[in-house]
Amino acid sequence: MASSEQSSTRRWRAGMWPNSPPPLPELGHPGPIGLWDGGAFVSYELADHHGWLDDPRLRHPPAGPGGDLWSADEQRYRRWAREYHAGRGETYLRLSELDIEDVDAVLDYVSTFNLLDIRALDAPPVERQWYSVATPRSQPLRVLRHYPGFGDTAVRLDASYDSSLRSDVVARCQAQREAAPIWVINETLEEFRWGAKAISDLHAAWCCLRDGHDPRSVDWANPRMPGPDQTRTHAVWLTASFLEQTVGDALQGFSPRMWLLDDDEHRVFQMSPTPTTPEPANVTMFEILVLELFRHIVENASFKSCQNPTCGRRFVRQEGGAVHGQSRMTGVMYCSRTCSKAVAQRRYRSRLAERRTPPPADA
Repeated sequence: MASSEQSSTRRWRAGMWPNSPPPLPELGHPGPIGLWDGGAFVSYELADHHGWLDDPRLRHPPAGPGGDLWSADEQRYRRWAREYHAGRGETYLRLSELDIEDVDAVLDYVSTFNLLDIRALDAPPVERQWYSVATPRSQPLRVLRHYPGFGDTAVRLDASYDSSLRSDVVARCQAQREAAPIWVINETLEEFRWGAKAISDLHAAWCCLRDGHDPRSVDWANPRMPGPDQTRTHAVWLTASFLEQTVGDALQGFSPRMWLLDDDEHRVFQMSPTPTTPEPANVTMFEILVLELFRHIVENASFKSCQNPTCGRRFVRQEGGAVHGQSRMTGVMYCSRTCSKAVAQRRYRSRLAERRTPPPADA
């Protein structure tokens, strides 16, 4: 038993192929997204089409100064554009820090970066079965099937595969969908929250295993993740299984491919207009966030906390710290040039105040 416990303290690394970070697909700015009374997300485009924008049952994303919704959306677009053009791939870190119980914060996030759309992954690509018969399989919240509490009986039948959360969560998700005024609903608040918890715990699982920490001491988002009532060996197994299999499932939409362009960046041999980049277009935000984490795993990225006392957010590359859209990764203390300048300004004002303060009078 001692040798088993000792072996679980080793640090982990990831073996993967191909061993270079793939490009991130584009998922455009979604525009404002509201929350219908009952828990379903509704885009402004859909709400406007059906005449629901002024319906009191639609909760709007936070307004900007003076209550200007469109000015607030312009600010969200600028945040999205900065992150997209920088190419840092740190949107998942913003999600892992999001207070998912704060509905306004959730609406601000989805109106900036998009819904996770995890239910789009319930039915995977058609899989070939016996005698070349192709049959699709569908399972509610399938992308979470390796997440403790969401065990999929189609994958594992033994009692150790925890499915204690699945039925209740699926029922709440279904109730929120049925409360919506239309059946075309991409995501509900309950689905978004569990997708966000999964992203946060995937990141925590990688940091824990890579650095050799005890999974039982991690502050997990999911209460079914390892706790003090489990042995360390089982806790490591559960954490590694969740990380490896969930990331593996989410990356199935990305694969190596040939992409031939001429000197003018054109695919001249194609008969119709086609995209000029190899990234797949039909992927969900959840898959893109997992791909962001995968890229950081590939490069064994160092996660830092911004040293600006009023910020403190986690980051890998500094935003706006280099030319040509690049970002600094080493030798930085602040997540952005804005935070760096803010700290320098506060220090300058503090020194200026000290110089202006008259010395105490002699007794």
